[in-house]
Amino acid sequence: MKLRLIAAVATILPAVLGLNAAVPAAVEAGLCIAYNGVSLVTSGNVTCTASEGDNFALVIGEDSSATAIEGDNNTAVVIGDGSAASAGQGDGNTAIALNGGTAVAAFGSNNVAYTFNGGSASATEGDRNTAVVLNGGSATSGRGNDNAALVANGGKALAAFGDNNTATVLYGGSATALSGNDNTATVIGGGEATASEGDGNRASVLDGGTAEATLGNGNRASVIHNGVASAGDGNDNTAYASNGGSAVAAFGDRNTATARDGGSASAIEGDDNTASALIGGLANAGLGDANTAVALNGGEATAAFGNNNLAVALAACTATAINDDNLTFLCP
Repeated sequence: MKLRLIAAVATILPAVLGLNAAVPAAVEAGLCIAYNGVSLVTSGNVTCTASEGDNFALVIGEDSSATAIEGDNNTAVVIGDGSAASAGQGDGNTAIALNGGTAVAAFGSNNVAYTFNGGSASATEGDRNTAVVLNGGSATSGRGNDNAALVANGGKALAAFGDNNTATVLYGGSATALSGNDNTATVIGGGEATASEGDGNRASVLDGGTAEATLGNGNRASVIHNGVASAGDGNDNTAYASNGGSAVAAFGDRNTATARDGGSASAIEGDDNTASALIGGLANAGLGDANTAVALNGGEATAAFGNNNLAVALAACTATAINDDNLTFLCP
């Protein structure tokens, strides 16, 4: 009864998925079904392999293959030409490739890999990992548990070497979340984001630029409309850059750097330092604790080599509060 149900599902599957009228002819030329070590149907240049253990493999198309082996309750499904799906080397893995692409869910249990309209998705070497590719690109998750990689409309996402890491790319770019736990990297509209080598790091890029949150825990780096932001080499550092700005918050804890409109801000080598550079300014705070530097409109501000110093440049001038504690300097 179960085998008849599988055959019936394969017969109606194209209509359920809303495939076009040309599909039935392709199905007649290329169709295979395998279940629990038995090849049930084979027609055309396709290959289905399913080992014993309630494993299931289905192909509808040409020059395609589906493999579900070496475990229990693995499922591999391919619909389309020139595609491949492989699920196995564990239990409860699912690999689905629709309209081109390659999907692999293996070497662990309950992993899911899915591709639609081309691309490569791999969820391996761990449990409950997810990799999804829509309309081309590459998504890889694994080397740990509960990692997720998503790509839509081109790009590359990697979430691995730890647990609960998430990498997302929409409309091109590269996102990497790895070498730790609970790291998140997101790219929309191009750019590169890396959250790694620690726990709970967050990196995001919108419309180009580079963001890195690494080498520590709880670091945040964000870029909007080009720029560079780097937060790390410590804990709970935050760097934000937009419109061509450059921000670095590092080598300490709880440092914050903000750079906008071509400005450059650096809050480093100490704790609780803050640097803000807006509209082409240059701000440096650090080499001590709780220093603050603010530069606007092309000004330059430095608060460093001490503690609790404040330097503010409101125009194209230079404000310096250094080499002591509790200094305040404002220009013009």
